[in-house]
Parts: sequence; structure tokens; C-alpha cells
Amino acid sequence: MRALLWRLLWGTAFRIWSPGFHTSGSIPSDPVIFAANHASHADTAAIQLALARAGHTRVLAAGAEDYFFRNRIFALLSRLIGVFPFPRTGPVGVIRSRDILGRGGSVLLFPQGTRNGGPFRRGVARIAGTSHAVVPVTIRGTARLLPKGEHRPRRTTVSVVFGAALRRAPGEGAAAFTARIEEAVLGVDDRAVAA
Repeated sequence: MRALLWRLLWGTAFRIWSPGFHTSGSIPSDPVIFAANHASHADTAAIQLALARAGHTRVLAAGAEDYFFRNRIFALLSRLIGVFPFPRTGPVGVIRSRDILGRGGSVLLFPQGTRNGGPFRRGVARIAGTSHAVVPVTIRGTARLLPKGEHRPRRTTVSVVFGAALRRAPGEGAAAFTARIEEAVLGVDDRAVAA
């Protein structure tokens, strides 16, 4: 059901607004954490469409609880498209993410925490621990497609690149693992993204 919804909803939108929509990289079938850069509300839709096309739909995306779940209508729509509430502070988001992983699902996180960018937060490393792999995801073009503060999309090319899965090494601290994830997400060569 979710795959069909993503293909119909996001597939139609990207055919109109990003006819050159492109994905690359391999997507593991095991429960993993997808960690992506964040510049637009279109980021989640782009990744969900890429995952649906690859047949990987047991993924819930973290959405800021104070924004996406601020009233019953927003909460219903968010849950319908596969978003779960993730508070901006405190341990609840980590607990919810681990619960999803424990039930065999995957989670999509935006470690920057905001569309303004900025350094990656350590929550993704804490969620992963030593048990779960983190798949770096690099998105390009969504900031032009749907800039922050805008409500009308603009036609542009969007690319989603799935990198090689990363695992936390024995004895590796959260800060060091977070830095590796950030480098894997933001350090993708622009020529590879455009290919």
C-alpha cells in the first residue's frame, strides 16, 4: 500500500517537476538507518520515491514532532505517507527509531535536524549503536525544487545517491562515527551525483 502511494503521489509530482529525477547506488534490504542531507521538504518525498522504485518500502521517515504533528490533520497525513514523530530534543526520537528498527523496519533521518543545513547531530550514531548500519544518502536539487519558505515547486533536476553502508567500529565514539557519516553524505563528488 505504501509503495503504491509513494509511486502515485511522489512519482506523479516528480514526473511533472523533475522529469530528470535520477537515483543511483544500492539499497540494503536489512533494517538500516538512511541518513541524508536536508535542504527542502521535498527531500523525504525524493527518497521515498527512490526507495519505492527499488522495492524498499518498510521505511519510516523522522519528522519534527512540533511541525508535522502539530494538529490531528497534519499528524494523519504525516502517518499516511510514512512519517513518524521525532522530537527535536530529548531521547524520545532515539527510542522510537530503535523500536522501528527492532520491529524489522528501517528509518530515514536528517541528522542536520533542519533545512538550514549545519553540522550533523550525534543522534544517528546513538540510534545505530553497534547493531545497525547507516546508509548515507546525498540529495541534490531539492533546494531549487522547493526552497525553504516556498510553497510552489520549480522545475529542476533532482538526484538521490545511496552510498555504501557504514557500521560503527568497536570503540568508535558517537562523535567520530557521526563525522564519518557526515563526510559520506556531504562529500559525494558532484560529478557522480550528476551522472
